[in-house]
Amino acid sequence: GNDEQTYGQEVNDKISLMSKIPTIKVGEGRLVRIDLSRYFYDPTPESKMHFAIVTPEDCPILSIKDSTLEISAYKWPDWVGEIGCLVKAYDDNSCIYSNVFTISIQNINDPPEYKGDALLSAYVDSTIYLDLNTMFEDRDSALKYTVLSNHRVECTITSSILRIRAWIPGDYSILVSATDGEYTVVGRIVLHVMGVSLIKYPETVVLGRGEKVIDVQSMFTKNVEKIEVLAVPKGVYVKTSGSVITITGQGEGEITVRVYTDDNQAFNVGIVVKSIENNTNTLMMQYTAATALAIFAVLLSAYIKIKRRGLAP
Repeated sequence: GNDEQTYGQEVNDKISLMSKIPTIKVGEGRLVRIDLSRYFYDPTPESKMHFAIVTPEDCPILSIKDSTLEISAYKWPDWVGEIGCLVKAYDDNSCIYSNVFTISIQNINDPPEYKGDALLSAYVDSTIYLDLNTMFEDRDSALKYTVLSNHRVECTITSSILRIRAWIPGDYSILVSATDGEYTVVGRIVLHVMGVSLIKYPETVVLGRGEKVIDVQSMFTKNVEKIEVLAVPKGVYVKTSGSVITITGQGEGEITVRVYTDDNQAFNVGIVVKSIENNTNTLMMQYTAATALAIFAVLLSAYIKIKRRGLAP
């Protein structure tokens, strides 16, 4: 008779869901990659799964390559919020399974990044400045700095600028903390303070009509080997001979002199100059006017007296 025969038929089983895609949290401006194949199951290994993503509007931050979903939040640098997405997984026979999920782009705060110790050197009784933003970096927030320990060194911070003044030669370790309000990172400044041979700073030089002579050697305990004049105010003239400086002219400001001592140290000394004429101009004019008036009054009274005696013409 008509025997029925049954032949094995290749069956393409449907794709099923392994697990729902949870909300994907992405830091503002970051890049995140998600392997979508973890969330779908295809019982027919021969058929390869493909993925497509559907978003409510044109969304340049999402792309799919093979089974990897790439979320490039840096393409919307300042955007924070949620995007609803639909992922479709389908195999070669177009068995489709859709999975809805949410991408949440969040303002994630990173701890400040520490770039390493700062190495500084200074002379005793000199002031040096360090911008702490060169030691720490934070993309998310402005940092607040605090000096934690400053053994025998004077430290003050104005916004990110640290001002350091040292009194005693030696090596110091200054600890500074940087906080963004949530995270705190501690950094270290290694300061080498050199003993200097400067014993007295020059007094202000008042320039008159003549010349002023200053021997730089008198300011130092060590021998001064040579001096270089780095800056001179307008109208002021400086000559050097050995350690002696001769100043002439008229002007206001600071003469900067680089001094080299015989112990291989070099540092700058500022000589402040003022002009007697600039300071006393108005005073001199008033004084001259008053004197002229007084002399004129004396002469006038003398003339009147002489006239009375009949001696004057």
